[in-house]
Amino acid sequence: MLTIEWRTNNAYDTILILEGDTIVTVFSPAETKEIHDLLTDLGDLREWQGTEPDEGLVAEAYGDLVMTRSEDGTVLELDSAHLGERLACWFGARATPTGGALEERRRGAPSTREER
Repeated sequence: MLTIEWRTNNAYDTILILEGDTIVTVFSPAETKEIHDLLTDLGDLREWQGTEPDEGLVAEAYGDLVMTRSEDGTVLELDSAHLGERLACWFGARATPTGGALEERRRGAPSTREER
């Protein structure tokens, strides 16, 4: 079974595709498209084309785990603090619970269209 991991370190994010504990494909640094696809529609992980992994490296060498999904899309592991931080970095404040309409309501902005 293949899994896909999103990892982050101080410099960049990485997407890994693994078969068991063996890294098959690496996207490092990750691009917006890979992050988007990881979060929405994985498709067939065998068709993702990244680079060969560095010999001898384990997944943890690429940084802290943000999320792991199985090839059927099931979320296997999730670090909610890292996820919120990384979503804000990649997609802006509106991607997090503290951004967008919720943040506007906290500042006293109207919460419905009728109130605006």
